[in-house]
Amino acid sequence: MRFLIHISICATALFITGCGQTDPCDCDTITCATFTEDQTLAGEISIDSFKLNEQSTPYQPYILKLDQNICVTGTDQFGPQAPEATTYGPLTKIQLAGNFDRTQVLDTIGRQASVKGQLFAQFSQWHVTPVLIDVTDVSSRLK
Repeated sequence: MRFLIHISICATALFITGCGQTDPCDCDTITCATFTEDQTLAGEISIDSFKLNEQSTPYQPYILKLDQNICVTGTDQFGPQAPEATTYGPLTKIQLAGNFDRTQVLDTIGRQASVKGQLFAQFSQWHVTPVLIDVTDVSSRLK
C-alpha cells in the first residue's frame, strides 16, 4: 500500500512539476539565455499571420524559427507581469520587435539569418510569442 501511495504522489507531482524527470530548461541540456545581455540567435525568418479576434485585420509579425530551442531566464526589465526571475521555454520561435530595418529583414525571409538584440517577455496583445527580441542587427547566413 505504501508503494502505491508513493506512485500516486509522484505521478501527481510529475504532472505538476516534472517529478522524476529533468527540467526541460536545464541549462546543461539546452541553451539558456538571459534578459540582461544581448543575444545572437540563429534560425529562419518568416512572416506569420495573427488575428486578435475574428473581426480584426490580420497582423503579420516577423518570426525567427530557432535552429535550436532555447530557454530564457532572469528578470525582464520590461515585464510588469513578471517582476521576479522567471524561466520561459523551451522556445522554438521568437518574435522580432523594435525599430529595426524592415527592408533588411525582408531580404532574409525564408532564409537562414542571425538576429542580434535584447530579449524581453511579452506584455502586449500584439506579442505572439512568450519572448521577443528587440532587434539591433539582422544578417543573412548561408546554410
